[in-house]
Amino acid sequence: MAVTPPLANRLRDERPVHVAYSTHRRFEECPFQEALLRSGIDRSPKPRRNFLVGNVVHGLMEYVARYYQLPSTEWLVDAFNAEADRVRPNEWRSPTDRRELWSRTAAQASAFGPWLVKLLRSVQRDIVAMVAEPYYWWKFPTPAGNTFHMESRPDLVITTTDDRILIFDWKTGNSKRDPLQLGWYEAVTSVHPEYGSPPNVRRRRVESRFVWVGTDGKVHASSPRATRGQRKLALARAAEVADLLYSGPFAANPERWRCTDCRVSASCTASRASGDQVHALPTRNPVRTGRGSVPSTSGS
Repeated sequence: MAVTPPLANRLRDERPVHVAYSTHRRFEECPFQEALLRSGIDRSPKPRRNFLVGNVVHGLMEYVARYYQLPSTEWLVDAFNAEADRVRPNEWRSPTDRRELWSRTAAQASAFGPWLVKLLRSVQRDIVAMVAEPYYWWKFPTPAGNTFHMESRPDLVITTTDDRILIFDWKTGNSKRDPLQLGWYEAVTSVHPEYGSPPNVRRRRVESRFVWVGTDGKVHASSPRATRGQRKLALARAAEVADLLYSGPFAANPERWRCTDCRVSASCTASRASGDQVHALPTRNPVRTGRGSVPSTSGS
């Protein structure tokens, strides 16, 4: 199995730990996977085919957010080809797979693009700031007394003159529309100084939405989420994951369908994927796998 070079041991060295929504999702599936990913061991290359359509559509979103107009067909073709050329030959599922993905990309783009142009032009006079695919974080405490950085990676954030912060997260294909993800973004956005409320300034109103193309080929947007309950739930879950990253244990949850696509299955003592190789986990934290603990190899 081809692997990427080992990465830094974030599980041991990253303090405070960073916790993104994707970290929470991996913990839901298999905490041991997250431990291995952070430990800097060899991992399988990231599959490019699965993200091809979404990456092109996100590139389209950035273009529209910058220029308030649609790109040319040539731009879209070039963007698709650039992403498709990164897909490894063994990832293509059939001789016509690339053509079929282009059809999906063109359909998504032809729906998303005009919808976004119309939206931005309708609020253009009220936009104070707009950032496509921002990355930011804020420091929070955990119940165990640790601190962690809660990360936020929405697709588009717009600040308006009437003290609103509009968050949009685009979903392509069958991507899960989890309300907790929007609560996650809002928990960070509502307090971050770049978007939140400076001292003695009235609090801005945060509205977040999922946007996707339905089976009818039309763009749909969820109702705005600005519930305190979802924010509190997201913050509590992030803090829980952070405490586990500090101390463990990391229980394995092996399933063949999950392990086969896992990027660290070749280095996992509990994996049920074919062709497994077992390596010791390079961390000072004992990790429970359901078959005992993996011993430390990096010292105490």
